[in-house]
Amino acid sequence: MPIAMALAWIVFAPHLAINVFHMTKRVPISSVSEGIGPWIVSGIYLIAILNAAIMSFPKS
Repeated sequence: MPIAMALAWIVFAPHLAINVFHMTKRVPISSVSEGIGPWIVSGIYLIAILNAAIMSFPKS
C-alpha cells in the first residue's frame, strides 16, 4: 500500500503544483500574478502537498 501511495504522490504532486503556478498567473492581483508571486504561492502549495503526503503514510 505505501508503494502505491508514493507513486501517486510522485505523479500527482508536480502536476498539481504546475496547475497552481499557471492558475496564479491568471489572478487579477498583480502582487500574486507577477514577478515571484506565482513561485511563492506554488512553494506554499508544495509544502502543503508534501506535508499531506508525509501524513498519509501509515505510522509504524
